Amino acid sequence: NVVSDCLSIRDRLSLCDWGYLKLADAVAKVIYDNPSESDCAVVLQAFLMNQSGYMIRLGRDDADYLHVLIATADDILGKPYCNYGGVHYYLADDSDVSSLFMVKTSFPGEKSVRLIIDEPQNLDLALSPERILQSERYEEARTAASVNENQMVFWSEYPVPYRDASTKMSWYYYANTPVSESVRNTFYPGLESCIKGKTQLEAVNMLLNFVQTAFQYKTDKVVWGEERSFFPEETLFYEYSDCEDRAILFSRIIRDLLGLDVLLVYYPNHLATAVCLTEECYGDKLIYKDRKYVICDPTYINAAVGKTMTGCDNASAEIIVL
Repeated sequence: NVVSDCLSIRDRLSLCDWGYLKLADAVAKVIYDNPSESDCAVVLQAFLMNQSGYMIRLGRDDADYLHVLIATADDILGKPYCNYGGVHYYLADDSDVSSLFMVKTSFPGEKSVRLIIDEPQNLDLALSPERILQSERYEEARTAASVNENQMVFWSEYPVPYRDASTKMSWYYYANTPVSESVRNTFYPGLESCIKGKTQLEAVNMLLNFVQTAFQYKTDKVVWGEERSFFPEETLFYEYSDCEDRAILFSRIIRDLLGLDVLLVYYPNHLATAVCLTEECYGDKLIYKDRKYVICDPTYINAAVGKTMTGCDNASAEIIVL
């Protein structure tokens, strides 16, 4: 019954795999809430994950404490792991242990925990105060933003995923995360209204200037003391954002409102985007799979579509395909 209830909650809340892992941890700690029962909570969390089809292992450290080890389909930045059979197993509790004995038994049909988020999660709604966002160049490009603060807490604790041995690929995960229904119903209508009846180029220019000028810029080091990228909705919530946050948000807006393909474009110490317009457009471009993508830089203030930031070289830029 407990497994069935957890799976039902997962489906009702549309939880991603990491969200389900946190749910299993919370359920286990409620059932075994006495510190003397900590190992029981670990075993129950492992049981719930295992019986729900996930690839997990139990580990015991030198002090005889038990830990849940999760196999991930993606790597996690800055987290130690055990490598067994070519699979990376991370400690679900983020503990720092010098050595582990791992039970290596496998189970039929088990699957790795995925860190990509395929659909919006339906966490209990606690809307943030409404924030009015306004483009400097286009008076009509004005809209309100209100996000779920419970989702902000969830993302603030989300591990930083990457793949292909490239930490730059973490931006792939953030940019491909869909926005919630509440954001679609509050933030998008104002933008949809301002681009209605416009050509592709006009619409992209308006949305580009909106992202360039509606948000205040500060680097992560100044605000957070370390590098931290935002999921699209986080940029709508926090007061300050930097280049990768704006590129991620802009790529989401363009795909959702205009249905156009977008690349992330990485220069040394800077992230921008390139958009595949179906209309002819002048300006700086990249070619990917025989298709032209025009540069759009959401941090190059008041720069129009096709303008590359000074000092950035498109010939040596790296692209991240979304």
